[in-house]
Amino acid sequence: MIELKIIDTQNNSKIISVNSGITLYEAFATVGIIFNANCSGKGICGACKVYIEEEKEFILACKYVVTTDIHVRVNFLLSKENKTANYNEDSTLVGMKFPQSTKKNQDNSNAFYGISIDIGTTTIGMALIYIPQGEILNTYGVYNSQRVFGADVASRIFYADSKDKLNELKKYVWKDILTGIRTLIEYQEKWDMNKTLSIVINGNTTMLNILKGYDVSGIGRYPFTAVDLLGGESYIYEFNLETDFIYEYINKDLYDYVKNAVVKILPSASAYIGSDVISGAAYLKLGQTEDYEMLIDLGTNGEIIIANNKMGVSGSTACGPAFEQALKG
Repeated sequence: MIELKIIDTQNNSKIISVNSGITLYEAFATVGIIFNANCSGKGICGACKVYIEEEKEFILACKYVVTTDIHVRVNFLLSKENKTANYNEDSTLVGMKFPQSTKKNQDNSNAFYGISIDIGTTTIGMALIYIPQGEILNTYGVYNSQRVFGADVASRIFYADSKDKLNELKKYVWKDILTGIRTLIEYQEKWDMNKTLSIVINGNTTMLNILKGYDVSGIGRYPFTAVDLLGGESYIYEFNLETDFIYEYINKDLYDYVKNAVVKILPSASAYIGSDVISGAAYLKLGQTEDYEMLIDLGTNGEIIIANNKMGVSGSTACGPAFEQALKG
């Protein structure tokens, strides 16, 4: 094993052990240290530039192969920027917990639970819902752990250029989902395992295809096509996740309950008009009158829909970190 000593701008340090022969970028990713890189290790954006003390020069972490112990200086604070948020480490980073329901004396004989999941490029939001009353019982939010492989959709697509790398991205998002499911259920008092659970997932088209383990290369080049736009219904065990991997984030007893939940993935409209904005338009009943209505969804990716009861158009563009490095020069 190789030892890397990482030193930040205030001389805080962290030592990590990695295998020889991987890039420094990959070594950082294994411990959740995040570069706000936009090219997913292609050596284009320059965001992963670090300083190697032994060589007395700046290098791109994505192009530097680790073969010996080194001291690496980075241009951020380890205490703030080297965390991938999750239940065990920093689940309050973007998440919050709603108070328990105050409704009493209800007939719960036919009650069942729902978990709604929105997979964004940067964050993943989840809500636990008591379906008969449409009541939100708890919410959970976390940074999308795939961020270690790039800040935007394009960088994830570029990274997933092999089956192994695609499966790696798939596992990262499922880690976040399973952790969120466990957290929501564990926070909820007196959970009734006899009541059914339903899971609904939406998100941008790239995230949903990675979730299923589908090739996303077509989304990254003209004519911008996706393997799957229809979504569909499945069980968690049908997503080809290894049992040992699942048990890392959700215990066996809980998984035996959750695996019977129907997972419904909502349909997208195109490679860059995902089910997140489509479900928003459906909820708002957009385009049911003669007047034009507009819905704008600003995330790491941005979408706009304009519609009335006779026609509708939509478009998308890069938001968030898309031009960060261009502005830095």
